[in-house]
Amino acid sequence: MQDVPIEPVPSASSPHPAPLPPERALAAAERLLAPGTPDRARAAHRFLDLAPRYGIDFSLGRATLGDRAEAPVRQVSLAVPSPGRTAMLFVSGPGTGGAFGDAEVQAAERAACVRAATRAIAPLRAPDGGPLVALAQALPEPGETWAIRAYREAGFREIGVLSYLRRPLRVRERAWGGHEAIEARGATGGLPGSGGPELPIGWRLRSVAAIGGMDAARASLTVALERSYVDTLDCPGLCGLRATSDVIESHRSTGVWSPEHWFILEHAPASADGPGEPLGALLLNPSPETGSVELVYLGLAPGARGKGIAGPLLRFGIGLAARTGLGEIVCAVDQGNTPAMRLYERCGFSERGRRLAFVVAPENAPS
Repeated sequence: MQDVPIEPVPSASSPHPAPLPPERALAAAERLLAPGTPDRARAAHRFLDLAPRYGIDFSLGRATLGDRAEAPVRQVSLAVPSPGRTAMLFVSGPGTGGAFGDAEVQAAERAACVRAATRAIAPLRAPDGGPLVALAQALPEPGETWAIRAYREAGFREIGVLSYLRRPLRVRERAWGGHEAIEARGATGGLPGSGGPELPIGWRLRSVAAIGGMDAARASLTVALERSYVDTLDCPGLCGLRATSDVIESHRSTGVWSPEHWFILEHAPASADGPGEPLGALLLNPSPETGSVELVYLGLAPGARGKGIAGPLLRFGIGLAARTGLGEIVCAVDQGNTPAMRLYERCGFSERGRRLAFVVAPENAPS
């Protein structure tokens, strides 16, 4: 835990937030639970108990404080830093009863808490001396209008609507996944055979493991990712907001990372053994805790688009996910990315929810 600026404690009626006192962490945890959560007191205790395991530090919370008996925490926002110099922001929902104030008072306090929590993480430093958090994010559901208003009024920018997709995995689909070093020789279309995805001649897929591990593959992966961001339809507002090295670390932190499950698409050279031109990536991370495999990223550079490559890559990824023995594959896609949404639908994915994506650089957050 790092020292953060100490802010003055306001009066109970003030919309100005204060650092969250340790003795009110439990009340804050309860306020941060989703509306309608059953047995909120018990859920709050569990939330607080599990917080250290998930890197949740309630000292980073900023709250408007009320009467200890009636409303010990009126509104609260909490920033949770994560690998890749990002942090996820959470904010409390509407409080019922006069102790919380009317709807407009609550809205003002909620936005003030988000601003304060965002500012509180701006001075935090990573071990390398750089900022611990370069990008703050929030993902409210479309129906959480109170949260959406708070993030907008706190200076966050909406960059898209994410569609959360899922697809069950079947044993017979394990044959779709190939091995770690693949040079495709057949025509596109149809289901991949056991040797890998059926790509156009001259294209191949190599795993990070086959290249020699992350240290050996990092430069090629960085180029592949950066090229895939050119004219992307998937949250284009994110481009340029973070260093690619931070994006890679963020992707690695999801689930269980393995070099055997990360692939770089290459336009193969004349020599089958030489390095190819990196023009795309397929990144998968199993998550045994949730019983799923997350398709962390699938993206192609402009030079690889429109060639019938995305479909075979996705089906290959489904097969590789099926080989883990986990129950489903999940991903998040910008609803504005119509070609990708159509591809996932054709491959059997269905929507399980939506969230709005908001971002802000903490150093630029309004006071």
